[in-house]
Amino acid sequence: MYALGVGNNLLIPYASCAIMEIYKKTNNHTTVKFFYKNGTTVYQLALPGCPSVDNCTITQVAKAVSGRTVRSLQQLNEICSSASSGYIATGFLTIGYFNTPSVAAMLYLIYQIFVSKL
Repeated sequence: MYALGVGNNLLIPYASCAIMEIYKKTNNHTTVKFFYKNGTTVYQLALPGCPSVDNCTITQVAKAVSGRTVRSLQQLNEICSSASSGYIATGFLTIGYFNTPSVAAMLYLIYQIFVSKL
């Protein structure tokens, strides 16, 4: 969530989850909705840089997280292999205390799939 710019400076509870819904519109635009479930309640998230919670394009998401996005497997491995980072990398699956590399890697992959390949 912190990679998306919607964190509240608290640790994310163990049983919580982030949900991303991806929609391909008829006009060839891909939009994204983000949700957070804290274990009991689902909240729709407003991503900074998006005009509304229901109309955020994948390009706007990419711009919003561009400063926190992992852009290559080499960069991901460098971040994850740092002894002070607190992250463990297994191929492209990253398990981290703060989830930033894993979310950034996920967004990068989604961007590659839905924007670069269109």
